[in-house]
Amino acid sequence: MRIKLEGTEREVNKLREVESSLFKTLKTAEDTGGNIIEQATKTAELILRENQMNADALINEAKRRAKNTIEEAEAISKQMLAKWKTG
Repeated sequence: MRIKLEGTEREVNKLREVESSLFKTLKTAEDTGGNIIEQATKTAELILRENQMNADALINEAKRRAKNTIEEAEAISKQMLAKWKTG
């Protein structure tokens, strides 16, 4: 019985070591997963900010071009109207 008990105790100790190792592995996986999610979130936020800046720049460029086009059209209209009035 004592030999059987010692064998059982050794087996319990081995199982406790395995349990501890599995717990550490799980904790490491959770930490790694959390870090990956955090990094992905930061990267996504950076990409969104960059895209917003690019969109703003495109909108400003479009507004500038539209303003120039309107100014040119007004200038041409005034020239045509002046020519028509004179002659």
